[in-house]
Amino acid sequence: MYDFSKEVAILESDDYRQDHFEVNLADVDILQPDRVSISNKEYPLSEKGRGSLCKLLDVPDKFYKSLNERDNHLWDEMVKGLKRLGEINVRFSVGKQKEMNFIDAFNRNDAPWIPNTNFLEMIQALLDKKKFLILNKLLCMPHLVQAQFVVNEKGFLLENSPFPDDMFKLGIDMSNSELLFKQTNVRGAIHRMVCTNRATMIAKECSWNAKHVGSFENLIVDTYTGFDQVLSQNVTMEKWLQEKIHRMVNVNASLREVSDAHKILGGFIERAPESVNVLDERIPVKEYAEKYGLEFPVKGKNSRWLSTASTPKNLYELYNDATWISSNAEFLTDEEKLESGIALGKLFLGDEPDLLNIAPKVSWN
Repeated sequence: MYDFSKEVAILESDDYRQDHFEVNLADVDILQPDRVSISNKEYPLSEKGRGSLCKLLDVPDKFYKSLNERDNHLWDEMVKGLKRLGEINVRFSVGKQKEMNFIDAFNRNDAPWIPNTNFLEMIQALLDKKKFLILNKLLCMPHLVQAQFVVNEKGFLLENSPFPDDMFKLGIDMSNSELLFKQTNVRGAIHRMVCTNRATMIAKECSWNAKHVGSFENLIVDTYTGFDQVLSQNVTMEKWLQEKIHRMVNVNASLREVSDAHKILGGFIERAPESVNVLDERIPVKEYAEKYGLEFPVKGKNSRWLSTASTPKNLYELYNDATWISSNAEFLTDEEKLESGIALGKLFLGDEPDLLNIAPKVSWN
C-alpha cells in the first residue's frame, strides 16, 4: 500500500486550507471588474477568476475580458446577479502571483467535485485493483493533484536511438482539481525508462475529461470509467507511438517545432531569468532563425512556411531536450512541469504539419 501520509498532511495543513475558502455571497461586494471585497477583505481577480465570477452571475463569457465599470448596463447586471443569488454559498481559491494574492476561481457548492483527499483514495484503489500499474510520481500542488502511472508491461525499444537501451513504456496521467475550470482528467502518457523525461498525450482517443454534473458519487464512477477507457487504448497507443518516434529519429526538426518548443518553455523564464542560458543552449532557436534572416521571436512567416524550414537539430533530440527541461528543470514548479509537459505532448505527439508553403533550402555546413 502506498504511503500517502505526506500528501494528506499537505492537503490538511493550514497553509493549504487558507487558500481554499467557503463564503456566503451576501458577504461579497464587486468593487471593480477585477476586484471584489469578501467579508471586508479586498482581493484582485485573475482572468480566470473574473471569468468564473461572470459564469456564476450568468454574464456571457464573451463580455468578461472587456468588462469595465464604464459599461453601466453590464455592470448593473453583475450587481443584480450577485443580489439575485443572495444567500448561496460558494467555494473560492486564492492563488499567488508576484507576491500578490488573487482569486483564481469561484465554484457553486452544489456543483459536484472530488476533494483531493478522496482523489488519493481513488489512486490507492487503482493500485490495489490493477497490479500492472506502478505509481511513478505523485504531485501535490496548491490546486491540483496528479498521479503519474507507468503500465508495468513490456515496453518497446527504440532502434537507431542516439541513447543506448532507449526503452519507452506507456503511462497514464490522472489529475484532479477542486476548481471547476480545471476539472478531473485522465490522459495517456509516454514514459522513457532511461531517464525521467515524460510527455502527455491529449489526442481525443487517449484522453478523458470529467464533466462537473450530476452527483459526487457519479463523478467518481465516471472517473474510473474514463481511466479504463484510456487504458483500453494501450495497444493502439503503443503502435502509434512507435511509428511516431521512429519518424522523429529519422528527420530533422523544422524551425516551427524548434520555435514552438522554445516558446512553450520560455513562457516560464520571466520568473527565472538565470535559466535563459539553459533553454537557449538546448533549443538554439535564435541561431536557426538568424540563418533564415528572421528575428527572434520568430515572426513574419506563417506556420506552414516554418514547418518546411529545416534545422540541423534532429527532431528526436529536440524532443529529448525539451522534455528534459519540462521534466527536470529546477526553475519550473510542479504545476509548470505539468502544463509544459501537456503542451510539448501536443507539439511532438500531435498531428503532422500541413506542408503547403515551402521554405527555401539552406546549407548548414
